[in-house]
Amino acid sequence: MTLAFGFVTPWLLAGLLAAGIPLVLHLMSSVRAREVPFPTLRFLQLSMEKTARRRRVRHWLLMILRGALLAVLAAGVAQPITEAVGGWMRQKDYAAVIVLDNSFSMGAGEEGGTNRFTRARTYASALLGSDNPPALAGLVTTNGGLVSRELTGDLTALQKAIEQTTISAGRAPLAQQVAEAIRILQEETSIPQKSIYVFSDMQRASFEELARAECLASASEVHLMIVNTARAAGENVGISDVEVSGRRIVNSVLEVTATVVNSCPGDRRVKMGLRVEGRQAAAQRDILLTAAGAAGSVATVRFRIPTGPKAGVQTGEVYLANGDDLATDDVRRFSITISGRVKALIVRGRASAGTSPEVDPGTLLRIALDPWGGQDSKPWSITPRLVEADAFRPQDLAGVDAAFFSNVPTFTQTQADAIGRFVSAGGTAFLFLGPDVQAEAYNKTFSPDVLPGKLLAAVGQVGPEADAVAVDNVDTADPYLKGLFREQVNYLAPLVQRYFRLDRTGRGSTVLMRLVGGDPLMLTKHVGKGRITLCATTASGQWSNFLGSGAGIVVSMVIRACLLAPQSTTEMDSYLAGGQVAVRPAGLKGPGGKVQVISPAEATGQPKVTTVEINPAGQATFADTWRAGIYQWRLAGEGTPGTATEGVFVVNPHPGECDLRGYKEDEFKQILTRRGLKRVYVAQTPSEASAAAADDAKPKNWWNVLVVVVILLLILEAVAANRLRSGGEIPPYLKAGAAA
Repeated sequence: MTLAFGFVTPWLLAGLLAAGIPLVLHLMSSVRAREVPFPTLRFLQLSMEKTARRRRVRHWLLMILRGALLAVLAAGVAQPITEAVGGWMRQKDYAAVIVLDNSFSMGAGEEGGTNRFTRARTYASALLGSDNPPALAGLVTTNGGLVSRELTGDLTALQKAIEQTTISAGRAPLAQQVAEAIRILQEETSIPQKSIYVFSDMQRASFEELARAECLASASEVHLMIVNTARAAGENVGISDVEVSGRRIVNSVLEVTATVVNSCPGDRRVKMGLRVEGRQAAAQRDILLTAAGAAGSVATVRFRIPTGPKAGVQTGEVYLANGDDLATDDVRRFSITISGRVKALIVRGRASAGTSPEVDPGTLLRIALDPWGGQDSKPWSITPRLVEADAFRPQDLAGVDAAFFSNVPTFTQTQADAIGRFVSAGGTAFLFLGPDVQAEAYNKTFSPDVLPGKLLAAVGQVGPEADAVAVDNVDTADPYLKGLFREQVNYLAPLVQRYFRLDRTGRGSTVLMRLVGGDPLMLTKHVGKGRITLCATTASGQWSNFLGSGAGIVVSMVIRACLLAPQSTTEMDSYLAGGQVAVRPAGLKGPGGKVQVISPAEATGQPKVTTVEINPAGQATFADTWRAGIYQWRLAGEGTPGTATEGVFVVNPHPGECDLRGYKEDEFKQILTRRGLKRVYVAQTPSEASAAAADDAKPKNWWNVLVVVVILLLILEAVAANRLRSGGEIPPYLKAGAAA
C-alpha cells in the first residue's frame, strides 16, 4: 500500500532552523588559547594532545544530539501525518462487484432457523440499499445464476437477482469468480475507488484456492471485502461418493460402494441405508466415524443388491438416516441401465466320425452358457443360440453380444469380414479350433488385424497313452480370468494333448494362457471397440481335459466373457453438479432433432423443462445441472424407429463441499497479508469490513511518537552531558601524591 506523508501545520517546520543553534554556539565558544612555550612541561604534551582530541569528538556528538533534539521537537510541533493513497473513502462514489457464494455448503443450518446463504443474501441486498451504496455494481454467483458482464447503476434489478438466487449442489470456484469480478472492475475507468464484496462461509476447500490466486496480486487497487456468513463450525457427515460395480444385466448381482466423510470436530455414529426405485434394498449399516481429519473419519460401506429379471433403467440412492446441519449430502443417487439377457451365438462344426455326443464341439459351450436348458423363468443372464457351421450367415451376428465358433473348418471371405466388423463394432468373439480346422484357410480369409495369431501345424497325439502338455502361465490380471479362483493351482488345471501352434508375431495380441514349453494356448486381441480370442485347442474333451478337471476355468471364462460383452452396461449415468451432460439417443439416424430435459422439482414444486438441440454428432449437451436429483429426458416429437426416445440421469452434490470446516477471519487475513496483499478486509458484516477499510485510510498523526522520541533524546542528552563534565576532572597522574 502506498502512503502519502505530510504535516498538519507545515509552516511550523521553520522551527527546524533551531537545529543549527548548537552548531552556532559551538563555533562561537571555540576560542583558541595563545600558546606559550614552557619547557618544563614538554613531557606532558603527548598525553594532553590525546585528551584534547577525545574531548573534541565528545563535544561534536553532544552538539549533534542537541541539534537532533531541536529538529524532532520542531517536526512534532508541525504534526506529521501519513495516509494511504487511494484508500477507502466513505461517502464517496465507488464501484463494487458482489460475489455471492451459493454452493451447497452455504445451506448449513445454524441457530435461529437461518442458514449461511440466507444471511449472505440479506447482507448483499442490504449493501445495495444502504446509506452509502455503490454508484455502479455487478453480481457474480459462484454456481449458476446471474453473472454480470459489466457494471450497472440499476441496483434494484441486482437486488431482485440476489433474491432469486438459490443454493446449488456444486462447489464454489471462488478464485475463478473473483478473477471475473476483477475483470469487470478493471474495465470501468470513470470511478477510481473499486471494491469486491465476497459473501461466503469461508470454507477451506474454496478459500485455499482463493488464497493462492494470482489475480489478487494483479489488482492491488481493488479493495477486497470478505464477509464471513458462518457463525458456527458446522456439524456435518456427508456421502462423498457412490460407485456401482458388477454386471449390469438381468439376474445379476451389483455391489454399491459408498464413501462417507465426517467433518465434525467430534466422533459421530451414523446409520446408512440403500434404496432402489424408492424401496429399501438393504439393511441399514451402523457406522462409527472419528473426528474430522483423524484416521477413521472416512469410511467405505458396501451393499450387494440383485438386479432382478427386469431390464431397463434403475435408480437408487444411498442415504444417511441421521440428521445434521447440511441435508444436501445426506443422499447420493445413482442411475444405471440394466440390459436384458446377454445374447450369445454358438457356431459349431460337425462332430468327427465316431465321436460321442459328450465330446461334441458345441456341447461344453452350450452347457456352460445355458445350464437351465432355455427356461426363461430361471434366474440366468445369458441366452445362447446354436447354429451349425454349414448354416452360419453374417446376418446371424445381428443383435448378438458374444459369438463362439467351435471347430469350424473354414470361413468364407464374407463370413470372415462380417466377424471382423462385428468385433470392431464392440462384439466379443471366441475361436476354438479343432480337428476339422484348415489352418491355411483361416490365415487367408481373416485379416492379420483381426486374427490374434497365425495358425501353424497341429502337434501332439490323442489317446489314453499319449502325453499331455500342462499350462504353466495364466494372465490372472485379465478381466476374463481375474478373481475366478482363489488358488493358483486351479488356473493351471488344463491339460492338452493336441493343439495348433500359434505365431503372434506382429499381431498385437497378448497371451492369456501359455503351455509348458512356451507355446500359447490362448491369444486375445482388442480390435476396435471389441475383442477376439483364439484358443489353440478344442472347446470339448476331444483334445484336452476341458470336460474334466480343466472344465472349470474354460466354463468360467466363457461365462465371464459373455457377461462383459454388452457395451452399454459399463457406464453409470451419474454426474456432479455443474457438469455437462451428453444425452445420446441410441440409434438416432441423421442430424437434427431436439431433446427435452426435465429437471428435478424446484422449491415451487414445479419441474423445469429445457429443450436442447441435437448436434450433427447425435448428441444433446445439457449444462444446467446445478440441482441435485433425478433428471429425465425425452425426444421432442417423433423419434426414428428403434431409437431410445427417453432416458434418465442423476446429478449429485460436489464431494468437496461436504467438509464444513472453514477459516477464521483473522487467520485468513494473515494468510493474504503474508502474500503482501494489503487492501484485504475480513469481517462478519459488510459494515465491519468497510469500517476496517476506512480506518486504514484515515491519516495517522505521529505527534505521540515524536513526543516519546523527544523525551528519550532529553534523557540521552542529560546523560551524555554529565558524562562529558565528569570527563573534565584532573587526570590521576596530575593529582597530588601521584609521583609518590
